[in-house]
Amino acid sequence: ALLMVYLPLLGLGCFVGVSAWHFGKTEFPEAGAPRSFLWGLSLLTWAILAPWGETAPMLRTLLGQATQASESLLAALELYRHGILAAAFVTGVGAALGPSRREGRGWLARAQDATLFELWCLGFAKLPFAVAFSLFFVLDHSRKSWLDQARALGHPKWSRLAAYALPTTLGALLLLGLAATRWQGAWPAVFALLSAVTLPHAWVMSRLPQAAHPK
Repeated sequence: ALLMVYLPLLGLGCFVGVSAWHFGKTEFPEAGAPRSFLWGLSLLTWAILAPWGETAPMLRTLLGQATQASESLLAALELYRHGILAAAFVTGVGAALGPSRREGRGWLARAQDATLFELWCLGFAKLPFAVAFSLFFVLDHSRKSWLDQARALGHPKWSRLAAYALPTTLGALLLLGLAATRWQGAWPAVFALLSAVTLPHAWVMSRLPQAAHPK
């Protein structure tokens, strides 16, 4: 959180890195760290660069006072955006098709994972940023997190699980929606808040798949 306030460029890089690892491990809990991280990073690359008309102003607001490093980064992302997106697409599909150590994960299941990744890329390219990311967050990330929580906790009643998990999910979506539509100037504060909880949340959630999918 302090990095987001005092060194926003470094803070943003750390935030994206931790988020990529967290999304990837939720998607592929049985995969090794490189494969899951590359999948998460590829997805976030599409989330950030595909709707560039929306996300570029957000990034400029987030980075605050312009520096040579931040301006050079934004200029490079805009200049090489299509090439980066193409590389991220190939990397994400390749990660989804990669070998799985979990029994029963054959080529059909891997093809489904790759198709789902392609659909999320299409969503980030065609839908508003807040809408596309909310759909991914609820229908993919949160849904799989909830299933892992249910398995790790011995399949509790969904009403009990929702009582614990639903408020934070809805709160995150509300914060994202307001920042994207109403509070454009609040992105630094929003990301500082998110970065304060992302690392402990990612660490705790990374423990659940191991309990939900014991070897």
